[in-house]
Amino acid sequence: LIPIQDDKTLLERSLDAISKHGGFREVIIVVGYHADQIQQKIPSNYGGNLQIKYVLNPEYETTGSMYSLLCARDSINGEDICVVESDLLYDNKALHVLLQEEAPQDAILITKLQQNGDDVYICTDDKGRINRLGKVIPDKQLAKGALMGISRYSADFQSKLFVTAQHNHDSGIRKNKYYEECVFTTSQERDHPVYTVLCSDLVWTEINNENDLQRAKEIVLPKVKQ
Repeated sequence: LIPIQDDKTLLERSLDAISKHGGFREVIIVVGYHADQIQQKIPSNYGGNLQIKYVLNPEYETTGSMYSLLCARDSINGEDICVVESDLLYDNKALHVLLQEEAPQDAILITKLQQNGDDVYICTDDKGRINRLGKVIPDKQLAKGALMGISRYSADFQSKLFVTAQHNHDSGIRKNKYYEECVFTTSQERDHPVYTVLCSDLVWTEINNENDLQRAKEIVLPKVKQ
C-alpha cells in the first residue's frame, strides 16, 4: 500500500496494467495482513472494466503463496488464470508477452538473471519445458532466466496443482510453500509440462524492503512504461 508514484501503489499499478490489457474481466485478490486496508483502498469495480473479488487466507502468517492461491480455488471456478505477484513494479509489456496468442497455456514469464542474490533460477529442456527451478540449483550457468512473478495456468493444470497443494497443506508438508515450487513439483509428478516465456529486456523489480523501494523509485521507475 506504499505509494510508488503519484500516490499510486504497486497494487494499483498492476490493476492499471491488467485493465489496459483488455483480456480480463475479474481480478481475485487474496488478502491476509492488513486485509481491511487493502479492501478500503481498492473498490469492487476498478477502472470501469474490472470486477474485484477478495479472498481471505486465514493462515497467512504460517503459509505461503501457494496456500493463498489454493484459497482462491472456488472463486477461480475452473477458469484459466494469470497469476501476478503483488510486490512487482514492471513494464506493461510483461502481460502482453506472456498472454500473446502463441504462448503456451501453462507458462511462467522469465527474464534475464538479475544477479542480485535473489534470483529464482529456471532451466528448461530443448522444448522450453521447465526441468529445474529454485534459488539453489546445480549448474546455475544453464539457467534460461529468472522467475519474474507473472505466470498463466490452464484449468486442466490447476486441477492437478490444487490436488498437490491441498495434500501438502493437509499433511503439513512445507517444502512447496511458494506457488512456483508447487507448480514445478506438480508438473514433474503429473507429467504436465509447464513452459517458459522469455522477455529478456523487460524492465521490472521486486520490492521486499526499504532498499528495494528506494531502488525502484530512483532506478527502475523512470525506465518503466505504462
